Amino acid sequence: MAAFQQSRSFTIESIVIFGRQSGGDQKSYDITKLCTNILYVEDITKPFLQCNLFIVDSAGLINLLPISGGEKVVIKLQDGTGSAEQKDSIEYDLRVWTISGRQTNGKKQTYILGLCSAEALTNETVKVQTKLLGKAEGIIQKLLGPEGLGSTKTLAAEESKFSMVFNGGKRRPFDIGSILAKKCVPNTATVTTTTSSGDTAPSVKGSAGYYFWETRKGYAFYSIDGLLDPEDEDRPAYLYVERIGNVDDSDDTFKILKCDFKSEVNILKNLRSGKYASTMVFFNPSTGKYSEYSYSLKDSYEGMKHLGTAGVAAVPVAEKELSEFPTRYITEILDHESWFTGGDIASPEEGDGGDSPTPYADWQKYFMAQSIARYQSMHNQECVITVPGQAQICAGEKVDIRLRNKVANSEEAKEPDDKESSGLYLIKSVTHSYDLVSGIQGDFTTTLHLIRDSYGMLDKDTAHDSE
Repeated sequence: MAAFQQSRSFTIESIVIFGRQSGGDQKSYDITKLCTNILYVEDITKPFLQCNLFIVDSAGLINLLPISGGEKVVIKLQDGTGSAEQKDSIEYDLRVWTISGRQTNGKKQTYILGLCSAEALTNETVKVQTKLLGKAEGIIQKLLGPEGLGSTKTLAAEESKFSMVFNGGKRRPFDIGSILAKKCVPNTATVTTTTSSGDTAPSVKGSAGYYFWETRKGYAFYSIDGLLDPEDEDRPAYLYVERIGNVDDSDDTFKILKCDFKSEVNILKNLRSGKYASTMVFFNPSTGKYSEYSYSLKDSYEGMKHLGTAGVAAVPVAEKELSEFPTRYITEILDHESWFTGGDIASPEEGDGGDSPTPYADWQKYFMAQSIARYQSMHNQECVITVPGQAQICAGEKVDIRLRNKVANSEEAKEPDDKESSGLYLIKSVTHSYDLVSGIQGDFTTTLHLIRDSYGMLDKDTAHDSE
């Protein structure tokens, strides 16, 4: 039987810091031997990368370079997975934004170099003052390009449904991206509006909400539904298994070393945020029209993508009951005329009589309550697992985990997997932890913060079924 390479081994090719260029002369130093630990982080709620370098400095690097912030740091490494011919160097190109925890002992000092993406620093200096038009993914591409952050990194994006107009208002590009993400409805989503019946307000069904983030591969802008689609072949799921230890010298590359579950039920918080049901109240100053629309997560559940057991039956019975009554009232100004200069009727609403409505209408009733509920539902089940280091994993990908059934051994033999907690999850954040001083080859672990909106494994019954 072929021997497997240690799954937590890795090789640091180089860690080079470049000083500020002065008169064509740029200092650079390889600080690989000064570094003891590397913590690298990606998160789907953050449009920039983060990294901490733990430095033991006996060379006076701070004053020798000197380090004053903004210096370029390039980390090149290989992890211990895959065959030699399959290995590619992984490169992190970052900038120094802080020095913290500095302690001195004789001629030796220790400190932490805080690193981030170059765009994170540029973002603080750019204030967008122009009017931005188009679909959100196009606007974000423009903000990342020469007219904004000047980034050369690629943007992988999912098409959204509605065109919009956004007034920059001297906001930073990343702030605008975060705002637009909450306003987006995926192009594949079906949005429907019912008419009022007696005392019942018309209801709106649908899903909304995107994430805008950065990985080592570039920027990403995807809807929650798009990320959760289990049939998306472009986002294959890694499979990790919880077991006692190696069995028959099998590969432990995909073994779960540790698993912790965070709080899974917080009904009070969900009620106050309007996760289960809410009422949207709009006033149109151009027409004087007042309108109310109701939104229920239960009614929109079937039209959403899910990582756990599919179907409305998988909605916990408590959530179904709480969806009967709105627990949050959201009031907003709704005006289709805001960015319309024509003489016709701008409203695209049926019954308003617009023959040539504006493409930049006010779509708030299709995303306001929907995005709130969708973001909240993504934390229905949340866990953190630690696995042997896998540098290829990025935030926004999926993981399929198999956890042991926590029952007596005789019962575990009948059903080895915990069917409620096992299954597909979305990687909210990934932390790669490189320890350069442990053992002969160092130690490399990856911590994954996982989230999902439904319990259970696909195509298997779950105890959370409400029917």
